[in-house]
This record gives sequence, structure tokens and C-alpha cells, in this order.
Amino acid sequence: MPPLSRAHQGQWRKRHVPGGTPALPFAKRLWVNSFGIHEKAGPVVNAGRRGSGRSMLRPYGILVRQYASEMTAARTPAVLQRLRNRACDAWRLGKRKLGFAGEAKECAVGEAALDTTRFNQTDRYAALMEIVRGRMTNRAFAAYDVPREHFEMILEAARHAPSGANAQPWHYVVVTDPAVKEAIGECFVDEQQHRARLRMGFPTPNYGGVKTAPGLIVVLADFRFVRAFPVLNDGSELDRLYHQNAERILLQSVAASTMSAHLAAAALGYAVWWITAIGQEDIQRQIKPMLGVPEELSVIDVMCFGPPAKPSYKRWKKPLEQIMSWDRFNPECAATVEQIDEWIKSMRHKVMYRDESKID
Repeated sequence: MPPLSRAHQGQWRKRHVPGGTPALPFAKRLWVNSFGIHEKAGPVVNAGRRGSGRSMLRPYGILVRQYASEMTAARTPAVLQRLRNRACDAWRLGKRKLGFAGEAKECAVGEAALDTTRFNQTDRYAALMEIVRGRMTNRAFAAYDVPREHFEMILEAARHAPSGANAQPWHYVVVTDPAVKEAIGECFVDEQQHRARLRMGFPTPNYGGVKTAPGLIVVLADFRFVRAFPVLNDGSELDRLYHQNAERILLQSVAASTMSAHLAAAALGYAVWWITAIGQEDIQRQIKPMLGVPEELSVIDVMCFGPPAKPSYKRWKKPLEQIMSWDRFNPECAATVEQIDEWIKSMRHKVMYRDESKID
């Protein structure tokens, strides 16, 4: 849709009521002049051509009229332009549904109707779910030179993630130097051996694949941005509680951005590996100088990706009924501490590394 002309923008400004909204007659006239739509008096005016098609187009005409009405409250030309585009799109959608290619002459007037087709785009959902289900962890990658634009595409997806207060408290360091990859991988191997000496009992994966991952991105978080969230900053006990919640907000924000990056990599066809075992202080002290990371920032994740050396396989996921309740939490989904301990003892090692088809 072409932007509003300078003449229309000028008319809008002249007719804007100081401290109020644009004059209603002007918005109607601008709408009629822009789209050649004729308004009639009465509670509802049928839209489109004669016959049964008139009733088919009516909901779209009403939607158009809703946007036209909202134009009267637009306080800037940009908002006016956006509403104008939405109204035009709704009218075109109605004509497509009817197969009517002629010029629309009338629009509906009355209560606004919701175009429900906009909120049932199952084809888009299916395309997304294909990527979501296809995002599978792999810890061994085939040799490959990841194009620079693929890194940029992946982090462009990460850039658009939601975050608390829109603070976007993240930064990503793309690592392409083989020597740095080797050093980062060695840090994880050392951590793996350290856990074994501690007899932690955790089924630690083989971190050797970090050293040869074609794509390696280090995820940074700036925890100073907790100040952007609801906190008191007075050192009180209540402030401590608010800061705890602010840290959760920040971690959720960075996780949302990281997940967007993973889905983008999966959409490009890569296998991915989300590594969270990087929060320990000794790893922080080793990795930060390698990448020139300021002391104020924290290294919280590493993302590896590339063509899999062996085919990836789907790991077990809980069924929907175990993670979903309606209106109130389903007590049957609650687990006791004893049940969780038993799951860790008997199931964790299976679901972490086995194909879901091979879970007992």
C-alpha cells in the first residue's frame, strides 16, 4: 500500500484538534477519497455486489469500517497510515474470499466484526511445528564452513525475541577461530572430569564436540539490566525479593532470545546443541579473557550447530496432558520429592541421551 501523500499528511495536521483527536469528518473523507468507498446512512450497509455475495462480504466490510473509525483517534500520520493499510488489507481479503475482483463501492457501517481467519492459520502453525520438532540436539558435527550470512540470519532471529522491559540484556559472540574453539572445548572437558572426581552422579555428556563445531556462538547476559525491572534499589528485604524476581525476568529474556536462535538454525537445516554448563566461576574466568568479554557481563550459554556427524534422533518429551491444565492446576500433575528423586535415579539417564523410541 503506498504511503500517505504529503497533501494528506498536511490535511491531517491541519485538522488535528489540539489536545484531542483528528476531526471525524476528515477521517471519513480521507477514507472515502483514498479507497473510493461510498458510505450510506443506516445501522448496517451491505458490502459488495448484489446477491448472496453481499452477506459473505459483510464481516470484512464491518472490519474495514472499524479501522476507518479508529483513524479518527490517530494522533500521528504514521498511526493513520498503519490503520489505513490494515483497513485496505481487510477489504481485499473480503474480496478474495468472494472471488470478487470488481471495485468495491460500499462498506459496512455498524458493530465491528472480527476476521477469525487471521487467528486460525494452521498452515503457518504446521510449518512452525515442523521446525520445532526438527530442532534436535546433536553433540558431534561434520566438518563444514558455516556462511557468515547464516550466523547473521540466526542472530537476526535472536534479536527479535521478547524481553522484560524490552531491555534485550543479551549479546552474542560468534567464534570462528579454531584455536579459540579448541580452548573453549577444553574448558568443558575439564569440567566433565571435575564432575567425575566429585562423584556428582550426573550423566555428563562428551564435550569434545565443542572443539570441532562448525558454528559456535557464546551467549552473554548483562545482569545490570535487573535495574530495568521492578526493583526498589534500597537494600531492603523487600528489595531483595524483587531483585530475585528481576533476575528470573532477565534469564527468561535471554533464554527466549537463545531459543529463537536455535529455531533459526534448525530452520536452516542444522543440528544444534544448547550448552548450559558454563555458569561456574572458573569457566567464566577462563573464557572471558579469550573473547574480550567485559567483567560486568556473564557468559551463560554456548550454542553449537552444524551438519550432524550422525543422524539426530528425537528425545522423549512428556505428553501434553502432563504439562497442561485448564483453569486450575491438575493435582494429578503434581510430583512429590520422592517421585522426582526416583525419576532422577531411574529415568534421567535414559531420557537425556536415548532415542525416544528406545525408552523403556
